[in-house]
Amino acid sequence: MPQEKRKIPGPEGKPVDATAIGFQVGGEHWNEYLLDDGTVLRMKPVMAEILRVDNVYDGEGNPVYVTRTQNVIVVNAPEKIRKKQGS
Repeated sequence: MPQEKRKIPGPEGKPVDATAIGFQVGGEHWNEYLLDDGTVLRMKPVMAEILRVDNVYDGEGNPVYVTRTQNVIVVNAPEKIRKKQGS
């Protein structure tokens, strides 16, 4: 499958070249947060797109990637702080 090239906003807003990289999901795991009000908040990022910035590397020589994700959030609040239905 050919890799798609495109311009994306870079540092200081200057456009940089990037390459769309195909991927397979190795696992999408939930992060769980226990809030002080008793609510359990579960969240996981779902990857939509991965771009490798052309000819840009981090301090260890690794290529720099830009990701586009969608966060999926599930809220389970205790009854005492929920709004009553029909109110």
